[in-house]
Amino acid sequence: MSPKRKARKTPPKPASKDRAADPGRGEVVLGRMTARIDRLPAEGERCVVVGWPHGEDGRKLLAGTALYGEGGDVLAVARQVWIAPRQTD
Repeated sequence: MSPKRKARKTPPKPASKDRAADPGRGEVVLGRMTARIDRLPAEGERCVVVGWPHGEDGRKLLAGTALYGEGGDVLAVARQVWIAPRQTD
């Protein structure tokens, strides 16, 4: 849960199969989020937030997030479990 890579200059391209936008599914909801905060950014410090998909397990969509400080150091990381509603008819 602690990424060591530098922040990307451009966001990753969205996956071709965007489950959150499938017709008939509705919006996804946050099921659980866990986080580790190593330090808070200093006042006025420029930061970069990066998010990425971890995969899926049935209706669960797994994701990660990291907050990088101005010098590229990891300030915080988190994992999320998002739940997609059941398919409607």
